[in-house]
Amino acid sequence: MRTAFLLAWRYLTCYRIRTGILIGCIAIVAFLPLAVQQLVGHYERELRARADETPLVVGAPGSRLDLLMNSLYFRGIVPSTISGRVTAGIEGEGLGHAIPVHFRHRAQGHPLVGTTFEYFEFRGARLARGRWPGFLGQAVVGHRVAEAEGLTVGSTLLSDVENLYDIGASYPLKLRVVGILEPQGNPDDEAVFVDLKTAWIIEGIGHGHQDVDENTSNALIMERRKGHVATNAAIVEYTEITPENVDRFHFHGDPADFPVLSFVIVPADDKGRTILRSRYRHREGVQVLEPAQALRELMEIVFQVKRFFDANFAVIGVTTSLLLFLVLWLTRQIRAREFETLYRIGCSRGLQWAVQAWEIALVVVTGLGLAILGSNAVVWGLSTGLPG
Repeated sequence: MRTAFLLAWRYLTCYRIRTGILIGCIAIVAFLPLAVQQLVGHYERELRARADETPLVVGAPGSRLDLLMNSLYFRGIVPSTISGRVTAGIEGEGLGHAIPVHFRHRAQGHPLVGTTFEYFEFRGARLARGRWPGFLGQAVVGHRVAEAEGLTVGSTLLSDVENLYDIGASYPLKLRVVGILEPQGNPDDEAVFVDLKTAWIIEGIGHGHQDVDENTSNALIMERRKGHVATNAAIVEYTEITPENVDRFHFHGDPADFPVLSFVIVPADDKGRTILRSRYRHREGVQVLEPAQALRELMEIVFQVKRFFDANFAVIGVTTSLLLFLVLWLTRQIRAREFETLYRIGCSRGLQWAVQAWEIALVVVTGLGLAILGSNAVVWGLSTGLPG
C-alpha cells in the first residue's frame, strides 16, 4: 500500500500541470453546489432564529413577506402604515405589550429604525459602550455600523435624503451616537436605532425652527392675522437637536395617529397570544402574521428554486465524472508501455491498479478539499462582511 501511494505521488508531482487541471476541474464543479448548500443553510438558521423568537407582528394589509422582511430584518419597503391606536388597550387588558418598529429611512446607507427601549429588552441587546438614548436626536448603532463608519460614542451621522428634488421634504437630521451595541450576529448589528419621535422628525411629521413672533421679518411671512402666522419655506429649520433648541421641536397632530410601519406583539401568555391573533385576524385595516410560519412559506419558495439548481448540479457532476473517467482511460492507454515496463521489472498488475487508484483518490480528495475550503471561505466572508 505504501509503495503504491509513493508511486502515485511521484507520478502526480511529475506531471504538475495535468494534475493541477484535473484538481481544478473537480474543485470548480464541487464548489458551487457546496457553497449554495452552506449559504442556504446559514441564512436559514439566521432567519429562523429571529423569526422563532418573535411571537406576532401587526402591520398594514399587503404583502406578508414584505412585512416580515421589513419588521424583522430591516429589508424591503412596506408602502402602508398603521397608527398606535391599533394596539391601544393591549397592555391595559393584560394581554401583552406592543413594540413599535418603524423602518422607512436610512442613515448613511444603514437602516434607521425608530422604536422604544422595550425593543432592546425584548431582543436581549446590550451596550458595549455608552448609554441608551434619553433625548431627541440621539442614536444607538449596531456593532457593524460602528465598524463600517468608524463611529464612537459622541460621533455624529446624518439621515439620508430620500429625494433630492423634493423642495418640500425635511432636511437631513444630524444624529448623535450615544451608545454602541454589542455584537449579536443578527440584523440589529447593521442598524441605527433612534427614539420613535426622532424617526417622526426625520419623516417631517415633527420639526423645529426659529421662533416666529411680531418681530419676524416679513420676508419669512406668508400670512399674518390675529392668532395665526403662516411662514414660508425660507424659515430656518433646525437640522440638529441640541439642548438649546430641543424645546422648539414640536409635532402637529395627535401622536396616536402618527404612522408606524409595524408592531411586534409580545403576548403575556399563550392565552393572550391566541386572543390577540384572533382579534387582529378579524380586524379591518390591519394584518397579523406569525413570523415563523411566514418564514416557512418564504423558505419553501427558496427550496423550490434550490431543487432546480441541485438537479442541474447533479447533471454537471455526472458529466464531469464521465469526462474524468474518459481522461483516466485515455491516460491508461497512453501509459500502456510504461505499465508493461513496470510489470517486466517485477511490478504486479495488482500494484499497477493500486497506483492508479491512489492517483484518482489523491486528485479527487484534493479537488473536493479545495471546494470545501472555498465554500467555507465564501460563507464566512458573507456572514462577517455583509448584512445578515
